[in-house]
Amino acid sequence: MEIKAPLEIDYENESSESIIEKIEYAIEQHPSFLKVLSKEQIEEQEKLNASREW
Repeated sequence: MEIKAPLEIDYENESSESIIEKIEYAIEQHPSFLKVLSKEQIEEQEKLNASREW
């Protein structure tokens, strides 16, 4: 278990989107952390792999 430093959030001057993004990064749930590919991305990869076959 890792205990992280508290977030510094300025509730008066930050937008709700900005605050949510900070929280997503803090709990590692931001979309940039996703390692699972969407169905479209998998299909695109399969097409690319098919074009690479000998």
